Amino acid sequence: MNDLVIFLLLIGAIWLVILATYKKLSLSKRGFTLSPAILMWKTTRGLKFIDRIGKKFRKWWIFYGTVAACLGFLLMFSVFAGLLSNSIFVLLRPREAIPGVRFILPGTAPGLTITIWFIVVGVVLIFHEVFHAFLLRSQGLRTKSAGVLLFLFIPGAFVEPDERQVIRSSPGKRMRMFAAGPVTNILISFLFLLILLSVLTPKQGVYIWGVAENSPLAEENILGAKILALDNFQISSIEDVKNFKNYLNASRRTEFELVTDRGTFYAKIRQENGENHLPFIAAQAPSNLVYLHPINTVILMYATIFGNPVFHPYLYHFYVPPFLIDLLKWLFALNLGIGLFNLLPAKPLDGGYMLEALLEVRYSKKFARGFVKAFSFFILLLIILNLLPMIVRA
Repeated sequence: MNDLVIFLLLIGAIWLVILATYKKLSLSKRGFTLSPAILMWKTTRGLKFIDRIGKKFRKWWIFYGTVAACLGFLLMFSVFAGLLSNSIFVLLRPREAIPGVRFILPGTAPGLTITIWFIVVGVVLIFHEVFHAFLLRSQGLRTKSAGVLLFLFIPGAFVEPDERQVIRSSPGKRMRMFAAGPVTNILISFLFLLILLSVLTPKQGVYIWGVAENSPLAEENILGAKILALDNFQISSIEDVKNFKNYLNASRRTEFELVTDRGTFYAKIRQENGENHLPFIAAQAPSNLVYLHPINTVILMYATIFGNPVFHPYLYHFYVPPFLIDLLKWLFALNLGIGLFNLLPAKPLDGGYMLEALLEVRYSKKFARGFVKAFSFFILLLIILNLLPMIVRA
């Protein structure tokens, strides 16, 4: 039984307990609210702390919110452009298309256990909602309550503002407040990435990543072995492997000697679609500094979320237990992924409210609301298109 099944059974058991005890334990008197598919708990605990911090560092929070709004709109355009371009690719070349978004639940990707999922989701929600609250209070907007909720099998958290007061507030206040949550998730993801990169280092050399199924090498204990030489060619980089393959093709040889740190093996070239291929896949870990480039950071996040084996022990030395590696990896990936997704210009996402506030600077509230409402349906269509490749292949 995998983690996803256990997780769904666990959530189902929680719902059964809630339904059986809601009235008996008078949970409604303890701040709980039960409605179809939603359980919500509200509290005023912690609001005094938020109020104190928000007011004490008022100027700093307003500055932070302004920077978050500017950065948020820049990232909003980038995320929307990526979603739109992938949607077009899905329509034009559906067989080659890859999903642009996906559901993230325990067991749906390597290393994402139930324990890690709950920890990561908790961290994402805490940072997101607390920073919303700081921007509310620092700008003089009331916070009525805070709490957690469970929608079917999806946990959540919220800070409940005074809706009328928020609606009547200036567009600038709303832009800062709504941007603070997702941008904080994005910024905190880089902190987790830096911590992750500090507790692992890439192994030097080239390693066996995979072996062809029909190759005699498949029967050997060779996965993760370091390649020392191919025939008399010393191997220290992926380029050396490519050069050796070109040499084999030019010399029309079909056999060669594979020298590894686990022994020497004799291998044969395999043919596929009229082309010669080595009977194994070689891999080499890049420098940790590569992942600090913004584009590579996004690629790393995407690879993690879609289940690609990043930071594999074949290629890296770990200085902490593997559990912590997986935890840091998912703290990075989900904070960044959820933060970027939340910036999409569609309600009820934060990006939709940011766009509405921005439009109100020049246009009427009625126009801003109508435009964002219509645009939200367009974004929903793009999300569905980006989910199609995953749904079809499943």
